[in-house]
Formats: sequence, C-alpha cells, structure tokens
Amino acid sequence: MKTLSLFYRCGTCGLFEAIAANDKQTFINLVQDNEGFLSQKEGEAKNSVLHLAVRFGHVELVSEIITLFPDLVAVVNNREETPLHAACRQGKVDVVMLLLEANPGVSSCMLNSENQTPFFIACSYGNREVVKLFTDLPWVLDFEEDAVLSALHVSVAQGHADIVTTLLNARPRLAWKADSNGCLPLHLACEKGHLEITRILLQLDPNLAFEKNYSRYTPLHFAAMNGQTQILEELLSRSPKSFEVLTEKEKQCFILLSCSTDTVPLSFWHNLLTAPISSTFQINVLAEYIIEKTEVDINGRNHRGLTAYDILNKNYSMTENQHVRDMLKRFGGTGKTAQELQTPIEFNPHQSEHNYGMV
Repeated sequence: MKTLSLFYRCGTCGLFEAIAANDKQTFINLVQDNEGFLSQKEGEAKNSVLHLAVRFGHVELVSEIITLFPDLVAVVNNREETPLHAACRQGKVDVVMLLLEANPGVSSCMLNSENQTPFFIACSYGNREVVKLFTDLPWVLDFEEDAVLSALHVSVAQGHADIVTTLLNARPRLAWKADSNGCLPLHLACEKGHLEITRILLQLDPNLAFEKNYSRYTPLHFAAMNGQTQILEELLSRSPKSFEVLTEKEKQCFILLSCSTDTVPLSFWHNLLTAPISSTFQINVLAEYIIEKTEVDINGRNHRGLTAYDILNKNYSMTENQHVRDMLKRFGGTGKTAQELQTPIEFNPHQSEHNYGMV
C-alpha cells in the first residue's frame, strides 16, 4: 500500500514536470497509465493540471487536457479561480478561446474569492485582445452591468484608455454605472488625471460631469481636490456649466484646489474669463481664488498674445466684472492690453493652439 502511494506521488510530480516542460507525449503517457492524475492539485495554491498548463501558455497541452477531462475548465484553486481567470491574467488569447469554447456560459462569469470575474481581470491587466473576445459575448456584458466590481472602473483607474474605448463601444451605458461609493468612471478619470479617458467619457456624454457621488462630489470636485489642472481645462471646455455645481457646504469647487496645488495654467485662467458660466458671482469667486491663492502670471499672454485685460475688454463692458479688474490691479496687474504693452511675442512651437473656442 505504501509502495502504491509512493508511486502515485511520483507519477503526479512527473505529470507536473511534463506540463512545465510542455512535454505533451510524456503527459499523455502518464495519464494513460493513471487517469486519476488529472484530478490532482499542485501545492498550496491547489492548481489543477489545467491551471498549470494555462499559466505556462502551452496551447496544445491545454487543448489536450480539455479533450481528456473537460470538467477541469470549471475547477477552482484555493483562490476560487478557474483556469480562465489565470488565462485572462496572462493575456493568452488562444488559451482563452479554448476555455470559452469548452464552457462559455459558466466559466466566463465565475467569481474568485475577491469577487472578480475573468473579464474583470482581463480589463484590469489591460489585455485588450482578450477583452474584445468577451465583449462579443452578450451575457458577459449583461453580468457586468450588475457586477459588484466594475470592469470599466478598474480600466479607468489603471489608465487603460484602449480598454475603456472597447468597453464603451460594446456597451455605452456602462459609463453611467456607479461603484460602491456612487462614483462614475468619470469621477475616477478626473481623480487620477487620465486626460485621454476623461475626453472619451465627456465625448460620449458631457452630462456625466454633473453627476454626484454619495458624498455629493462631482468629477470636477475630484479633479480640483487632486490638483488635476489639465482635467479642469478639459471640463471647462466640454462641460463649462459643471463649474456652477456646489458641494453640500456651498463651497465653490476651486476652493478645494487649495488643498492640492499652488499653480494654475495660464491657458486655464484665460479660458475661465470667457467661459459661458451663467453667474458673474461664480466667475468672481473662481477668479478671486486663482488670483489670490495660485502662482498664475496675471500679466501673462496666451498663444494669441492676449492678456487677461484683452479678454475682459472683449467679453465684458467696463462695469461688468469690475471686481476682477480691481483685484488684478491690487495683485500687481498692469491694467494694460497686449497692444499697450508693445512687447514682441516669443512664439513657442510646443505651446498648445487649442483655445477651446473661448478666447
């Protein structure tokens, strides 16, 4: 009996070694001698032979194991992960296809011990080709809409713009899915400073910028609190009225910026002066904060050579926004337009020509 047990353990070790070495013939010979080897699990991780073949990316061996014992597709290890979870983490498209073909309905939506589906893992690791396979399966996207953890949210947080585009092309309404804190994907994009993803989401629907999470913060507040000035410029361009949204304590969003940064880009400052924000009071509050609390060059000129005074004179009468004019003067503003300064403009070929249609 002891001899038989020793033989069994040695055979199992040989099986795992054959998988690691991608030795298909040795693997087949061992299984033919004892089919029970296929049900064995390796080490503390309790990975099946199919888990191991998937992790090594041995496509032919994976195919052989599935043919011999298709039930292994749904067998889990100590993390409650199927071989499909492992394949999605590795990004092996051919292996994923084999596993999906063997058991598409069950394994594709199984949750591991952290409530993650294989689809979620593929998205979090940025494995686009694998993600595209899943987006062709309607039930995966249906499951995703109700899932505890959002594949779109994790893709946004990780900065995978290509994955975000793929997901939104397949199911646009995922952009409106809130996480456990009530945050939309746009909240996370603004918090992390992912400019390209912010643009993608705002192009899909500018109204996303008005949504509040459970703490009553909008994506704009997240950008301000984290000093994401490029994101603020993008929001000002695509959703200017979102700057009118207040927190529950009636604080203007830019007051939150004081916690995170001392600088504001000159282009943002100039664009703010011409933004279609309905309330002059709101313009005054935002402008007052920028002038007093940041290091913006209040006499600086944009790529068109215009100063803040040029912009004010062009867009407002002398009586409008007098508060801003007085404040500019108090903090060292010259009160002069570009023509009055009569200084040459140094052209910077790297400076953005994008003026958001406001200046």
